[in-house]
This record gives sequence, structure tokens and C-alpha cells, in this order.
Amino acid sequence: MDLRIERTSSTTFALFLQSNSGIRQDTSTSNSSSPDDIEIGAEVEGTTGASIGATTFGNNEWKPAGANYYNPQDNRGIPAVNAPIQAYWLVPPTTPGSNGGSWYVKCPC
Repeated sequence: MDLRIERTSSTTFALFLQSNSGIRQDTSTSNSSSPDDIEIGAEVEGTTGASIGATTFGNNEWKPAGANYYNPQDNRGIPAVNAPIQAYWLVPPTTPGSNGGSWYVKCPC
């Protein structure tokens, strides 16, 4: 699955969700957000039976406002991982040629 959020103007964002079964697109307008970070990962919810298999997130990129190109994530940030989730950089985004790194998530719940 691929999720892309693109800032198309100072108050508009285009949203794209693509999987093997198709693509969905929508637009967020009159949005005063000023994004300055990237969040990568997964969440589980519930008191019993919640789980997530081993998953990796790669090609983590961001697009400057008004640009026609993407920049790979190049900062490890300050990971926040809450038990029972296990998560870490398999390939840090600071690794040359990593194209935004590879973030690993698993819940052995």
C-alpha cells in the first residue's frame, strides 16, 4: 500500500492511497496545517487479540511545496515506540542510497 500526501497550495493537500486493488484520491482544502515532520509506523488498538505482522515502510519521501520532485527522508528523527510494539530502522534514512530508509514494525501481542 502506498500513501501519499502532497501540498498543492498553502491551504490545499492532495491525498492518494494506492494498493493492488486500486487507487483512491481526495483533497483537503482550507487546511492551515504547516507540516514539519514525518510519521512512519503502525498502531494497534484493543485489549485482546490485537496484532500486526512484521511490516516495513520504505521509500519515505517528502515533496516541497510547489515542487515537481520528492526528497528522500534523510533524518532518523527521535523514534517514539510504545510497548508492545517493536520498531526500529532496518536501514536508517541517513544511509547513502537508502531512499528514505526502511522502518520495521512488529507487534508480538
